Amino acid sequence: MVGQGTGATRPREMKYLLATAVAWILAAWISLQWLPGFAVAFASCCAALLIASRWCAGVARVVTFNVSFIFFALALYESVPVGSPGDRGQAPAAALGHGVREGSYLQAFHVPHAELGYAITPQRRRLRSVLKDREGNLIYDVSYSIDRFGRRAMPTVSEKPTVYFFGGSFTFGEGVDDTETLPEQIRRLTGFNVVNWGVPGYGPHQMLRQLQTENFSKTQVSPPALAVFLLLTGHIDRAAGRAPWDDHGPRFDVNGRSVRWVGRLDEQTPPPLPSPPPGWIAASRSYDVIWRYLAVERPRRAQREEDRKRVLGILTASRDLLSEQFAAPLLIVLWDTIPSNRVDDADWLSSGLAENSIDTIRVSRSVPDLADASLYIEGDGHPSGAAYAKLARRLAPVVVSTLSELQKKRGNGRM
Repeated sequence: MVGQGTGATRPREMKYLLATAVAWILAAWISLQWLPGFAVAFASCCAALLIASRWCAGVARVVTFNVSFIFFALALYESVPVGSPGDRGQAPAAALGHGVREGSYLQAFHVPHAELGYAITPQRRRLRSVLKDREGNLIYDVSYSIDRFGRRAMPTVSEKPTVYFFGGSFTFGEGVDDTETLPEQIRRLTGFNVVNWGVPGYGPHQMLRQLQTENFSKTQVSPPALAVFLLLTGHIDRAAGRAPWDDHGPRFDVNGRSVRWVGRLDEQTPPPLPSPPPGWIAASRSYDVIWRYLAVERPRRAQREEDRKRVLGILTASRDLLSEQFAAPLLIVLWDTIPSNRVDDADWLSSGLAENSIDTIRVSRSVPDLADASLYIEGDGHPSGAAYAKLARRLAPVVVSTLSELQKKRGNGRM
């Protein structure tokens, strides 16, 4: 009796299995119209394992049943819409995010530079930069005015103190028009001359090398009375050579208070991180997490203390060089309210800068409103003009008071 029952059940189960498989293939094909491919693939694995568990017994059934829920969790994770590219870390304009770029900005924006790795092409022009998401929706459409020295063009005022701004895309003003950049808003609020030396993707190592090698008098600007550097915790990795776009940038070794230029970043070990591979696998959120852990987190943890000291040494050396060459102080703006910020790095840098008597504005404490995600360009991650305006209103009085104190000490009268 038992044997006859079993024989009769098998054909019914096979029919059930075949019908289920056909139904699932059809459902998966339909789901691909609005769900990511990896979500459908992981969900299919989950379903297959659940079905297979019916044919297993004992430990095998328990294992297949539980593993199916791992694939279910992966399917759910892949189905969640990806946030703005800004949460994947800071990168230069050409590498940030996964959008589609258009406009004259793409036409030879960068050129190789013997000392800095790369630089903005020194040619007076007005460039249009357009960023769209993968569906073709517009993220921004802005213009960049570049002067003949490869800087973001800005007006100058005679007989006024000059403030130099150094940094990467936050200083340059990636994603905003000329009138909305932080240096330009500081210029309007203070009435001082302001020079924007920011280049997308740069870090503090480029600032120091520029101070060591640049003949600023040839660029038709006055010497700085004050220099401002916009610091991100991501600059720790940039100065260590872990930015894939900056393999030819300047490399510095730090030993105590000694900071020595030793050549290019790609002449060190380990080499810069590779970019995530293109193609179908790069679309997986799960792969992105694994890649970031293996390629970013593990190497970063192993070298973190040394890399932190390198950045602090570079900033200290820059402060000293500015003082020696121009009698100008260095002001650090530590922008630690962006998604990629590491709180432990920000705390360490803030403490180290204070110990080395480098004036610092920590954004999370001075302008806490800048933690508001709506102040950053959706789908890109760079600050909006409104974010720069908030910071400018906090920074401008500091710039004015710093230069006023310097003028009093030097006995040069009014600014």
